[in-house]
Amino acid sequence: MLRSIYNFNAMADKWYNPIEQLKSGVHSVMNYLSSALSSELQHEITNANIQFVYDDEPLPINTPKADLEGHRILLQDTYLAFLWCCSYMTVAFNTMYYEKAMKDDSIAELKDVPGFGKVQLTLNWARSLKHKISHWPPDAGRPDVPDIWTEPATNLYQACVSYLLFHEICHVIRHQHLLDLVTRRLNPYYELTEHDRKQLYDAEVEADQFGLDCLMGNSAKEEVIMVKCLGAVLAQLSNFYLLDTPDTRGGTHPDFDVRLRSILEKVDLKTEANQIQLDAHVSNGLQLFFKLTDKDFIPEGYSRETFKNFEALHSYLFGMIDQMKNASR
Repeated sequence: MLRSIYNFNAMADKWYNPIEQLKSGVHSVMNYLSSALSSELQHEITNANIQFVYDDEPLPINTPKADLEGHRILLQDTYLAFLWCCSYMTVAFNTMYYEKAMKDDSIAELKDVPGFGKVQLTLNWARSLKHKISHWPPDAGRPDVPDIWTEPATNLYQACVSYLLFHEICHVIRHQHLLDLVTRRLNPYYELTEHDRKQLYDAEVEADQFGLDCLMGNSAKEEVIMVKCLGAVLAQLSNFYLLDTPDTRGGTHPDFDVRLRSILEKVDLKTEANQIQLDAHVSNGLQLFFKLTDKDFIPEGYSRETFKNFEALHSYLFGMIDQMKNASR
């Protein structure tokens, strides 16, 4: 159903990106998920004749783009490497978190947990790709060098990329009416109207929902649903990790925190343990975001009794983001 074109560029010093070996797996997952869609939607996607175009040129991160005119989805290998590293970091840090949660500490730090240095190196290198390209560190987490976190990281990565691809597919099949607007935006002298902004904003909201619906499909197994939920959540959290300041405002796109909260509102996990795991991932992701952007997030006088549950913790963390956005308006 879905085809790919590979854009290979000759380089004197070839940047080896082990993400290459994961592309066939993502396509298998995408075709499997697509087979569970309604026949009408499958027909719509097939008739659009969408192509995935991979760019392996060693340039700083560019997020996926839908080419409405050419019916293509442009994917950058650098960005895919970043996403895998985020998946690896998510799996590893949350494993460490559960180990720390068993101890009676008010504030848990992960830096003394075995493997923390490797995970930190992986994340720092991935984030550096937004500014400049460099070779994948041999001591970082890698999809081609198995350890205890690589397999679950790759599973999470596949769910995350699938969500993003379905998001872009939505643009191609549902938003052709925006082609003229997208073209006008390329003109540096064109100023978006309020109507333009609303159209672009609404298209992003629709694409987010489409991506989540297609990813979840008709899954019945709670374990599968859980990985898919985490993939969608990570797709949004990864946007946070590219920021240098704790400003989540998205302009013509919904704010990053709004998009994340929208997913959480739609997730319906039946098992308490899985819901706790999802909540822990979100909590850890937001705290990491504040840590990376040097935002002090630990409340004065904090103790283990400050937050009785994840609902209270999430309310506090998202509330901090709301306060920062309101102060910037």
